Amino acid sequence: MELQMHPYVSALGDEVDFVFAQAPTRSTGPPDPTIPDELPTFEWYGVVGGSYDEGWLHEPQPQVLDEGLRAIAAQTPYEGVIGFSQGGAVASMVDAHWAVFFSTITPPPGRVRKWGRPTLHVFDRAEEYVPLCEEVAAQASDASPEATEVIHHKAGHHVPQDAASVGAVVRFCRVQLDARREQV
Repeated sequence: MELQMHPYVSALGDEVDFVFAQAPTRSTGPPDPTIPDELPTFEWYGVVGGSYDEGWLHEPQPQVLDEGLRAIAAQTPYEGVIGFSQGGAVASMVDAHWAVFFSTITPPPGRVRKWGRPTLHVFDRAEEYVPLCEEVAAQASDASPEATEVIHHKAGHHVPQDAASVGAVVRFCRVQLDARREQV
């Protein structure tokens, strides 16, 4: 995630301290074909011996999820959270004032920490997980339609690197940061 977030981290620079939470378990299967084999990968969901690209079909192992959430919570408070795919589902369980969800799959039932906060949902309408991304955005919108934004890109199931997507996410983050500064 740190590599994928480089343009966002660079654009926000000193405005934000990024904390990257890594899933506590190594991936249970081979990674996405575009990820080099020597790069270690991790996952929140999955079954030992199962397929990496189908791991999200399974509920996260409760002890793995709870261990990860405790580690994340130990570093709070957070102004905002950002997550991708399984990590987006986990980000939905973290207490923060706003959230950015990249290609986020649906979180386990009853585990969402807080809808009703400002959220930005970023995904490719052609990616294979679009129904899940749309479901997450709809859940957020049902709770707070005025605080839910959706943007689309054409990078597939990845954190987009194009200037338009980066600019939109950075603008959203800055608006949220400014709004929080006004409240304090």
